[in-house]
Amino acid sequence: MTKKIYAFMLVLAVAVFCFAQRTPPPSTMTLTLDDGRDVVLQPDSTWDYVGNRSILATKEEDRYITLSDNRILWLKSDHTWTFTKTQPKVSNRPKEYPSMAVVGTATRPALDAATHFATEDAFNKAVTNLRRHAPRTNKNIQPFLMACLRNEVGTHGVETAFSKVGQNFKSDAKISLTNLQVAKVMDCLDVQLSE
Repeated sequence: MTKKIYAFMLVLAVAVFCFAQRTPPPSTMTLTLDDGRDVVLQPDSTWDYVGNRSILATKEEDRYITLSDNRILWLKSDHTWTFTKTQPKVSNRPKEYPSMAVVGTATRPALDAATHFATEDAFNKAVTNLRRHAPRTNKNIQPFLMACLRNEVGTHGVETAFSKVGQNFKSDAKISLTNLQVAKVMDCLDVQLSE
């Protein structure tokens, strides 16, 4: 009886070994990205562009692709891939901010009033321009953004000019920010929102 069990186990082991040898290796998958480039997903969890065999050729950012079965494919920057349950929130923050210049205008009977209202107009226009770079949030960011902008511009950062128009004064106020100053304002906003 032991010989029969031993023989049966030997036959079973040989059958499993032969079946395992006949199982084809996993195949590669090809996927087309939104930008039209094709990506090859290898069974060893690496990926590369079709026709590009050099992994070190380009520096990539992580990409997330939602497949038709709602799984999220994560193409990592180190040219490996996996599936993930969630996708990080996309930031609308650019890598480098553009410089900015706005002009506010006001006409009033008194020069100091015209200059004051023109300056306020310039600050409001600047905040409106900066809001497009602000993170999406349910908080009212207007006062934070205004405070950060005023801090960066300072008391002497507004250029003013005036002219006499009949009995009134027309005043122009210009705020100019370099791309680094815009970045400082946005960094200040991030700090304010995190507290």
